[in-house]
Amino acid sequence: AEKAIQLGLASEILRSTAGLLGRFGVDIFFVISGFIMAYTTHTMQAGWPAMRSFFLFSLIRIVPLYWLFTSLMVALLLVVPQLFRELTWDITHIAASYGFIPVTNPMGGSSPILGVGWTLNYEMYFYLVFALTLLLRPASGRLWALLILLGSSVAAGLVITPSSPWLQQLTSPLLLEFASGVTAFHALCRAQHWQK
Repeated sequence: AEKAIQLGLASEILRSTAGLLGRFGVDIFFVISGFIMAYTTHTMQAGWPAMRSFFLFSLIRIVPLYWLFTSLMVALLLVVPQLFRELTWDITHIAASYGFIPVTNPMGGSSPILGVGWTLNYEMYFYLVFALTLLLRPASGRLWALLILLGSSVAAGLVITPSSPWLQQLTSPLLLEFASGVTAFHALCRAQHWQK
């Protein structure tokens, strides 16, 4: 009986943890993404070559596969539109989906044609902002520029409450999750430096 209770308790803990991780999965992804961006660039010399290299590498990793799946969705929408209850043919929505630009879609939401692509809209914006910080030296200057830019844009969003999806993204508190990942990397580097 005791083993059954322990197994039941363990099962409940695992189920609760999985639900919690599922609910916060995107948040965790954004934090990890910011951390990895800082880690992979921390030894780069500031300047245009670093910025260009980082941004092009990011594009090469994301764009081809995303465009492939977006194109499949567009083809299916064109050939068998009855498969989609919530998608309609809209050239602005389709073009914005390819461009990682959040717009109001025909259903009134802001998701791209490939629904999960909303996270990549944030990723691409953060890649752009992060790439621009690679023009700055030292690395701590990059961090402060990032924190000031993203923090002030989120603060502005709290004051003005933007209605367009594009401005909502530029002022979303989700941007602070990326910044948290970058900050965590810098804090870890500083802690390791102090231990030496």
